[in-house]
Amino acid sequence: MKKKELENKIKELELELSYLKSSKSDKQKSLESEQRFRNLVEQSLSPILILKGENMVLDIANEPSFKILNVGKEALGKPFLEILPEMKDQPFMDLLSDVFHNQTTHYGKEQPAYFIRENGETETLYFNFVYQPYKENDGTVSGVIVFATDVTEMVLARKKVEESEFRFHNLVYTSPSMIAIFKGKDMIIEIANGAIIEAWDKGKDVIGKSLFEVLPEVTEQGFDKLLQSVYETGEPIHAYEMPMTLLRNGTQQLMYYNFTYQAQRNLYGEIESVAVLASEVTPQVEAKIKIKESEERFRTLADNVPLNIFIIEPTADANISYWNKYWLDYTGQTMEEALDRAWDGIIHPDDVQPIMDVYVPAFEARLPYHLPCIRIRRYDGEYRWFAVQANPRYLPNGEFMGYIGVSFDIHKQKLAEETLKQSETHFRLLADLMPAKISNALANGSVTYFNKNWLDFSGYNFEDLRDFGYHQIMHPDEMEEFQTRFQNAATTLTDLVMEMRFKNKEGDYIWHLNIASPIKDENGNLKMWIGVTTDISEQIKTRETNLDIYEKHANELKHAKELAELAAMQAENAVKSKQQFLSNMSHEIRTPLNSILGFANVLLKTDLGEKQKEYTKAIKTSGNSLNLLINDILDLAKVDAGKMTFEKQPFDIRKSIRAMLHSFDLKIKEKNLALVSEYDPEIPEMLVGDSPRLNQIILNLMSNAIKFTHKGEIRLSVKIKKENKKNISIEFAVTDTGIGIADDKINTVFNLFEQAEVNISNFYGGTGLGLAIVKQLVECQGGTISVSSKIGEGSTFGFIMPFGKTNVKIAEEIEILKLDENTKKLRILVVEDVVLNQLLIKIILADFGFKYEVVSNGKFAIEKLETNIYDIILMDLQMPEMNGFEATAYIRKILKSKIPIIALTADVTTVDVAKCKEFGMDDYISKPIDENQLYSKIMSLSRLGIGAK
Repeated sequence: MKKKELENKIKELELELSYLKSSKSDKQKSLESEQRFRNLVEQSLSPILILKGENMVLDIANEPSFKILNVGKEALGKPFLEILPEMKDQPFMDLLSDVFHNQTTHYGKEQPAYFIRENGETETLYFNFVYQPYKENDGTVSGVIVFATDVTEMVLARKKVEESEFRFHNLVYTSPSMIAIFKGKDMIIEIANGAIIEAWDKGKDVIGKSLFEVLPEVTEQGFDKLLQSVYETGEPIHAYEMPMTLLRNGTQQLMYYNFTYQAQRNLYGEIESVAVLASEVTPQVEAKIKIKESEERFRTLADNVPLNIFIIEPTADANISYWNKYWLDYTGQTMEEALDRAWDGIIHPDDVQPIMDVYVPAFEARLPYHLPCIRIRRYDGEYRWFAVQANPRYLPNGEFMGYIGVSFDIHKQKLAEETLKQSETHFRLLADLMPAKISNALANGSVTYFNKNWLDFSGYNFEDLRDFGYHQIMHPDEMEEFQTRFQNAATTLTDLVMEMRFKNKEGDYIWHLNIASPIKDENGNLKMWIGVTTDISEQIKTRETNLDIYEKHANELKHAKELAELAAMQAENAVKSKQQFLSNMSHEIRTPLNSILGFANVLLKTDLGEKQKEYTKAIKTSGNSLNLLINDILDLAKVDAGKMTFEKQPFDIRKSIRAMLHSFDLKIKEKNLALVSEYDPEIPEMLVGDSPRLNQIILNLMSNAIKFTHKGEIRLSVKIKKENKKNISIEFAVTDTGIGIADDKINTVFNLFEQAEVNISNFYGGTGLGLAIVKQLVECQGGTISVSSKIGEGSTFGFIMPFGKTNVKIAEEIEILKLDENTKKLRILVVEDVVLNQLLIKIILADFGFKYEVVSNGKFAIEKLETNIYDIILMDLQMPEMNGFEATAYIRKILKSKIPIIALTADVTTVDVAKCKEFGMDDYISKPIDENQLYSKIMSLSRLGIGAK
């Protein structure tokens, strides 16, 4: 209620009292007046209180008053402070006292009052008050009448408006984005925050001036026309990468901005001004220009890589848009011819359909595809064997961008494999024609071959005889002597020669001359056994009279041994060729791949636009896929060659598994799967074994489980199988609720390059190497692996692995490597012959803050060391004139220098820590180079070699 309305209400009450006084007896008039007065108070919609006496006793109050005070009618007759003690120190009470004693009317505008409610909380209300003395009939002041109007909502609404305006101005003036508001057709600058004033290179005095006065040059660049359009039409405008030439420090500079123009309307919907939000995108536009240059550099790089590289477009006809120079030179085509013909006429006719069977479904499902062995025609018409790997490219938003693929020459490897197969076939054909019983066994005595005479004699097929154990058909009386002689022959690497009896299929024991000859590898170690067993039952009967027969058979055995050794030599040469090919392949692929991945990482550290990041990440993703494929092939080759070594180190198995499982958190969440871990608490904390290989096995099985599971859970179970005081066997099981494996395919999942179904590879990707490697890693460490599955219900891959026990505790070392003043002064000599790798290592070392010099071979490195001082050498191994091993030997033996040397190698098949240390190197890192690993090794070794010459 407004002040005037309150005054009118008071006058009305006074007139009513006056009328009553003049027309009736005093007592009757008083009672009627009192009643009418009370009726008026109670009917009022605004709170009205009458407080009497010094104690301000609540005499009269209407319903709105009770509601605000949160009390009932029982409060009438009580002192006000007894009803609301929290009002004691509030201005309200002081004003009541002042009006009562001084008999003056007081008006209070938007006065706050604080009430404590039943829940203990304080509620603040705002009122417009009129405090007026309350007079009795005789004119004496007996109290105070209070008229109140609740204006809480109005006050709070105004405060919100004020806060909103404050936040708006605060947001505008503190925003890093450039914001300005232009008013009227003359574009008067009403608001301009610091960011846009700085961009204009002007002062704050621009406020109130016309845009045309402040920036006359913008009229030539269309900025004013866009403002006018929004002002006239009210339609917002978004302008992206708009070029503007602004005057900066006396010079014209070309800048690029993204603009948003938005009309500002008043309460009547009329357009009063135009707000402009701008952000500078000059770096992004310049980055787009640079990305084109980057693409050209990629093509230049790809043209110098000794691999066939191609790019397939995401169109329905899957056009090939790029072949690198290596491919063109190999096929003898121009780029136009290659793009026009694609694969037509280049692929061997017999390989076209197998390729289409893999390629078409892969392209439709947009999955990686692998062609392990196809024939491609060379410029001279000769067909050579190649392996092809292609991966799909995606933008971060999921848009399919086609494929990037590589093919590499595996002709020598294929020929070596064919030679090995042919050699084995010849050996078996020859052995089957021999009158003697021929067998072949591994170094540990496990038999891998029985010829036809053995099988016919025993009555078993090969699998039964192998699994049954041919030792079981030996005569029991000769078993112990045979075992003793076998151990002696294995120790001395000499022939085992023994007359012994074997049981034939009729159950009769027949005398034989058994000769087992050891076959050595290139290092003189036992590799396998060739066994020649000849029936000498007749000779035994007539030994004294038939010595010539015995000698004849001995010659036959010798001849058979020579033939076997010849076959073994041929097989050995084929294996050496295979190992040499893998070594060359590792070096030739990893050397350019080091540059590809390295420069991709360098680009990702720069200020790239979204497109540049997408293209660069596509390159990095494809490179990583190729690197993983190479690692799988090389791991398999190491196992096959018997060169896979395993650590026997103490490790915390619980922490190792926990850390490994964390790496799957993101993938598990992406597929909305549950990860359940069951860990036997009785497993000792510390075990002895190869922790990295254990993680590799579990990672492979977990990755497969997640890949083939779309809903449900992945469960990892780890429990004790058996144990004694020194050793323990642990059973691991990875169970999923995925697609499952058919019964007729479950026995093939551990085979090389095989998967449960062809469409599994097409839909989910993969080479079929993962489970084969897992099986080899488990069995080479003395473990066993198994699988069980049901279609549509899931699979369980379990393996049992032996470990040693130990009480050794591994101290946790958390080392934070920091660049202090000493490490910033590190001087590093880089010995690398490939120009691109030189550039990459320079960039990496510069980012670390180190000083460096680069030379192209070991000879130049030695010359530098004779005249300069360095703290660490990064030494490539394969270089012209003097390679890394030769240079290191010279530094250690001739220069007598102890400077730390880290080997850089792209050939991980032949180079290992032992070989590097043999030549005097302190450590090695394989290519592609991991920057974190390189930094860690440099920092660790620098503490031992700072200042060393």
